[in-house]
Amino acid sequence: MLHSYLSSIGLVSYYGGQLIPGLSLDSSLPAYTERYLHRALFEPTIGSIESAEKWTDDVAPYGTSRTWDSTNGWRWHPGDTGVVKGRCWGGCLEVIQWLLAADCCVPETIDGGVLLLETSEELPSATTVERILRCCGERGLLAQFDAILVGRPKTRHREPRSNEERVTYASEQRQTILEARDRYAPAATVVFDLPFGHTDPHVPIPVGGTIRIDTENREITCIDDRD
Repeated sequence: MLHSYLSSIGLVSYYGGQLIPGLSLDSSLPAYTERYLHRALFEPTIGSIESAEKWTDDVAPYGTSRTWDSTNGWRWHPGDTGVVKGRCWGGCLEVIQWLLAADCCVPETIDGGVLLLETSEELPSATTVERILRCCGERGLLAQFDAILVGRPKTRHREPRSNEERVTYASEQRQTILEARDRYAPAATVVFDLPFGHTDPHVPIPVGGTIRIDTENREITCIDDRD
């Protein structure tokens, strides 16, 4: 919610890089997370975002080893525009629902922007995701975005799930988001399984900053607005 408020008053904030649990959970900081956190803290911009080789949503005691899975890259669903460049807004889908309900810090005009979406450890069902996105769509919000970047979802929390259940959960969520895109923003590019949100490793995404998405070359870059 803080990110949306700061964005509403023209300030850029990084979505990610939180100390608890993100940076303190593992016995050592993943090199991928460290690289992009360093850029966020000490460089003008995050720059080009690359896919991580492995990821995890494993839940384990602090300082212990977690189970990591291969990422298999990102999933691209290009829209009508080869290159999208715009300011980004969004974050956790459940928080977006709160903002919609309170009519608070939701942009009235963001034509050509980039929407960030990801879900939390609450593991909302595909039906819940569909309902929230329907509210965004009927409000006219989804139609204002030229691209939707979707963070890789958590597929388990405290209760164990089989690999098949985890794959099915993520697949159903992707399909639900694509259906919402097709209905409310058919020209928008959608990219799934990006490294931000509630999974690790992650990139601190500059909410309110500018992101460039090149669908032909499959590149996503955070732009220094001073250029």
